[in-house]
Amino acid sequence: MVRPQDPPPRPVARETAPPATTPAPEPPPPIALPRPSPPPLYQCTAYDGATRYSENYDPNPRCVPLAVLGYDAGAWGAICRWVEDSCVRLDDIGACEVFEDKLEQAESDALHAFSDTAAYRKSEVRRLRQIVDTSCR
Repeated sequence: MVRPQDPPPRPVARETAPPATTPAPEPPPPIALPRPSPPPLYQCTAYDGATRYSENYDPNPRCVPLAVLGYDAGAWGAICRWVEDSCVRLDDIGACEVFEDKLEQAESDALHAFSDTAAYRKSEVRRLRQIVDTSCR
């Protein structure tokens, strides 16, 4: 049998300067909250292919004379046919693109507004900027 050996001696702790204070832990990063969706926006297409945007569902029903629609109205020229635009709601990305375009146009309109419309134009810029800043950027 082999006789066990003692472990090597422990190093003697030297007295040193007090340990440096450890830096405070960094606060956790802020939690990114999801952006709210922009207000609903509809793209409406008329019978002739013209498109427009509306913040309300508005198919714009109207009576169009038959001659405008390409019918030979003859003696019935005053008769019309009721038509409506085809409106679809845009997704959030599409709505943001349109709202950004509308903001750019509103800023230009406010810059060139006459004194009687300046207050309205500026309020429209503020409204659109709030939509774009809170929902799109």
